[in-house]
Amino acid sequence: VGPRTVVNVPFQYGTIGYNSAVLADDHEQVVRALASGLELGYRRFLDFQQLEQRNRELEVEQQLERLRTQIAAMQSSDDLQHLVGALGDAIGHFGLEPDLFGIQIMDELAGTITGHGSRGLNVRPAKDFTEDWIARWRAGDDPFERTWSEKDVRNFYQSVVDSGGAESVDEIVSKFPVEARRVIDVFFEHGSVALNRPGEEPYSDEQRRLLVRFTEVFAGGYKRHLELKAAEDRTRQAELELGVERVRATSMAMDSSDDLPGVVATVA
Repeated sequence: VGPRTVVNVPFQYGTIGYNSAVLADDHEQVVRALASGLELGYRRFLDFQQLEQRNRELEVEQQLERLRTQIAAMQSSDDLQHLVGALGDAIGHFGLEPDLFGIQIMDELAGTITGHGSRGLNVRPAKDFTEDWIARWRAGDDPFERTWSEKDVRNFYQSVVDSGGAESVDEIVSKFPVEARRVIDVFFEHGSVALNRPGEEPYSDEQRRLLVRFTEVFAGGYKRHLELKAAEDRTRQAELELGVERVRATSMAMDSSDDLPGVVATVA
């Protein structure tokens, strides 16, 4: 404790600061000489930082391109589950490490939300979701992040059981203990991409940005899924109408009651 001299020696990127109770004449000269070496080291640090950032961006683009390729390769609406799996793999690649991950698809007419993800497929009443969640989805809000208490987690597990996603709460607890969890939903037109993990630590800004980018690509995949399903429904309807016409034609061609087995065979 006592008076001290504070010195800040500038270099290209900032200053080297030091303080001393006894200030020798050559202290500043020594620090200025060291600053020239630090300048080179900090320049190298910035170069490496830029290179690492470019490499990370390339990794992100590579994972996004894989998702886009999978979307382009979709042949039927059933391929949605493969796309969900690919999305989970891509998210895990960047250290987000959710142990529960899924896609929540809202059906307002049916009043249900269908989940596709790490616990398979389950359909839950929309009333199981908070009014806040539904309002944010309708508004297309920014990522919705919050902490679930142990009570919230147990209620969620029970809703999964009620929807047929598990035999019992104990079955889920054996894999995912009841503990506070950090939950995030990134919304798109038909629902959300949802992650949750143990603890209360928030997702970083970078993680949130990554989730938004992956969700944007997945939203295109879900649109493709709906287009394929609509085409499949049209094909099925056309096949049904053709079948009905064949039965009618066979019926009109009947000459006697003995011809009924031919109609039955056509129906079969």
